[in-house]
Amino acid sequence: TSDYGIDQVSNTTRATAVYEGLEFDAGMPQEEKMIDTIALIMTPLVSGTSVSAKFKTTLESEWRYATLGGGGTTFSTADGIIALFNVGRPARILEVAAELNPSGASTPEIHAITTYLSKEKYSYG
Repeated sequence: TSDYGIDQVSNTTRATAVYEGLEFDAGMPQEEKMIDTIALIMTPLVSGTSVSAKFKTTLESEWRYATLGGGGTTFSTADGIIALFNVGRPARILEVAAELNPSGASTPEIHAITTYLSKEKYSYG
């Protein structure tokens, strides 16, 4: 037989959390849309914590990290409330994920994830 359970619960240490969104096609799965940026809007970021944005385009199997303006993939600015990540890729279907990295008992709190598309479109068939 197998036993399952929790060995220990901690009120002082949080685990890394990942939110994975649903597939988005803007109601036009036949058209490729240029995905410009992903914005994470959050409660002011506690010092030592951080967030990252990930994405998959058109049924990719692996997540990719979106990048910040300086090329990094992790936003960790204390008291920051908006993290803007660059994607710069065309896609017919987009999936977005957010990774929340805690520090001790503090963890980032995301209120909204917004994806910005450019007006540039590509049609097939």
